[in-house]
Amino acid sequence: MVLSMIPGTVKLIENFSLKIERGDFVALIGKSASGKSTLLKILQMLNDIPKNSISVNGVEWNDLSVKCWREVLGVVPQEIKLFNTSIAGNISIEETIDLPQI
Repeated sequence: MVLSMIPGTVKLIENFSLKIERGDFVALIGKSASGKSTLLKILQMLNDIPKNSISVNGVEWNDLSVKCWREVLGVVPQEIKLFNTSIAGNISIEETIDLPQI
C-alpha cells in the first residue's frame, strides 16, 4: 500500500503490512499530519483508493463488501459527532433496531 495525502506528493506509507487477529485492539499514534486520520478513513471505506493497492486475506480492497467490512471493524474516533436525534438513533445509525437490542 502507498499512502499520500495528495496524489503525486510525498509518500507517507509504502509497503505496509499489518496482521490483526480476531479480538485484537490496535491504536494508531503519531505526529500531527502523519496520515493517521487518512488511514482510518481508508479502513472505514470512506476514501477511494487506487485499484490493487490494498488486499484483505487475498481479496482486493475494491471488491470487498462495504457492509460486511464495517460489520467486523470497530473505530473509536478522537472527535465524536452526534446526529440530531436520540441516543438510540445515534447508536443504530442506519439500522432499525428495537430498544431492547440496544
